[in-house]
Amino acid sequence: MIPLLPLKLEHAIREVAAQFERRRRLQGRLMFGAVFLGLLIGLCAVVAFADRVPVIVPVIAFLLLVFGAGYKWLYVPQRTVVTREQIALFLDVHHPELEDLIVSTVSLHGSTPVSEWMTEQVFQQVRELSAIQAPPVIDLRVLKRVRRAVVGVWGLGAVVLLVALWQVNLGDIAGRLFFAPALPLPYTVEPGDARVRRGAHQMVWVTTDLMGASKAIQWRPSGGDWQTAPLEPGETGDVFAHQLRDLYADTEYQVQVGAYRSDVYTLSVWTPPEVVSIGLLYRYPDYLEMEDRDVPYGGDITAPEGTVVVVSVTVNKELEKASLVLDGEKEMALKKSNDALWEGALSITENGTYEVALRDADGEENEYARAYKITAKVNQPPRIQVRFPRGDDEATAIEEVAFGFSIKDDYRLTDYGLQYEVAGRDPVRISLKTETARIESAEGEYPMALEDLELAAGDFITWTVWAEDGKPGRSEIETLGDPYFLEIRPFERLYRQAVSNEGGQQGQGRG
Repeated sequence: MIPLLPLKLEHAIREVAAQFERRRRLQGRLMFGAVFLGLLIGLCAVVAFADRVPVIVPVIAFLLLVFGAGYKWLYVPQRTVVTREQIALFLDVHHPELEDLIVSTVSLHGSTPVSEWMTEQVFQQVRELSAIQAPPVIDLRVLKRVRRAVVGVWGLGAVVLLVALWQVNLGDIAGRLFFAPALPLPYTVEPGDARVRRGAHQMVWVTTDLMGASKAIQWRPSGGDWQTAPLEPGETGDVFAHQLRDLYADTEYQVQVGAYRSDVYTLSVWTPPEVVSIGLLYRYPDYLEMEDRDVPYGGDITAPEGTVVVVSVTVNKELEKASLVLDGEKEMALKKSNDALWEGALSITENGTYEVALRDADGEENEYARAYKITAKVNQPPRIQVRFPRGDDEATAIEEVAFGFSIKDDYRLTDYGLQYEVAGRDPVRISLKTETARIESAEGEYPMALEDLELAAGDFITWTVWAEDGKPGRSEIETLGDPYFLEIRPFERLYRQAVSNEGGQQGQGRG
């Protein structure tokens, strides 16, 4: 049978055990904080001064040691239960009188009878013991000092960590997180990594004080084999160079001076945006009744005023922007049809020039943009030529007068004919066009019977040839040829002239 202690004595002992447990845990935290602080200071020192060591190595060591310290001074005390033996040893060392009373109490509850005097003495001591409180057993001031020490150690660790983060170069630490930085080379290489225009040359410069060391460069185009060449001395004794020529693909190169090899640098070949071809689709004004004309490989534009030209620019790469620059000033944006084709409609109103401006996704623009001509052809009025009669003439009222003419236009004749006006009467316009197809030129004749006009001697007929080309806004005067006059003379004058001419001829015959 397990001996039982009085209830208050049992509570007192349990309180002693609880305070003993708290003291042990605080001591463990204090030890862990001190160890953590020391390890943190050591880690910062190693990272700051051992710059030839990858940062990951001391970090892993730090984490392992922190884990071990946490296991020993945080996890183990948390999981370990205070035993009765530990409490007994604690009481034996610090409070032997309490231990004697407990032993006496246990003996009192045993099976061996004791005298009434002993029993009374034990109960008297137990009653006195019942008033004992836990704080006198374990000094709370010690526990408070331990708690303050724990807080101080952790606070100092936080300050050290913040100072370390403030002072160190995080970029440098990130750069050597897994690899130790290479030793500085006793020479410099220019340009290092660079962008080179496709087909261009690139000079590689090496500056070094190692005069007696061998100096070479090796390079290879993308997917090619390595090639090696010596570096040639430059104008000064410490500069050496080699020119990589005709770069059409990304090229890697590396420089070696003595036993020192540089990093492998890359020359990235970029292709400037270029115009591959320009297509022109002419859409003529409706009045010309001309079919659209497609010029797949064009450039200069020549078209009648009012023509709309669809400019299709084929390019060599994907672009961010394409436009036409008109007369070197005004910019007209082109619309993207696909990665290689940009289009825009240009209305032809006057002479000028245009250039194609390109810009790729990297912001590079096309070089040597060519200026193309824009020629706006003015649609001239039809050209009229009278073949007969030539100039002003006269006739009798019963004659038949023949008119002959030819007409030519730049693009299209819509109608033509003869126009005459007898003085005092309204003008009369006669259409002589018989063609149904589209024509640009015509020839015509028209016999006019004057007797149908009921003319009298002395009347004047003003006549001309007219032609229309259908251009909107064309003034009437532009459709008319030169005016001529036909005078109606008396028939008797014609007869007398004929007789006179006949008599003159007979006299000459007799002579």
